Amino acid sequence: MRAPWPCSTCGAVGVKNMGTRGYCAAHLVDLYRRRIDPEIWMSAGGGIGLPELARPDVGEGFAELRCSACGATWVGAAFVRCSWCEDTIARMVVWQAESVLTPPDVDPDDSQISGVMRLR
Repeated sequence: MRAPWPCSTCGAVGVKNMGTRGYCAAHLVDLYRRRIDPEIWMSAGGGIGLPELARPDVGEGFAELRCSACGATWVGAAFVRCSWCEDTIARMVVWQAESVLTPPDVDPDDSQISGVMRLR
């Protein structure tokens, strides 16, 4: 893996290369906030924690984070997946599987479907 290039905007130490540009943490956060819609984050497996304020009192590298998709806030390491989004996606997958596998509520005495039921 190649080391990140210096930030193409300000020349600071880079944290991530994207395409032909290097990004420092501040410009990467700005890019994620401005250019990527919350729906895209959710389709990619959930949002990530974008740092808003450094929290050196909690530990080195920790910050107050805001989810790029759902807006949840927590203190942790920057750019980690949002646990609320991950839980929501997991619950949604279970719900969708149950809704597909659950037969519809049909009254067998209903006159409109009695002919269909007899064909079985």
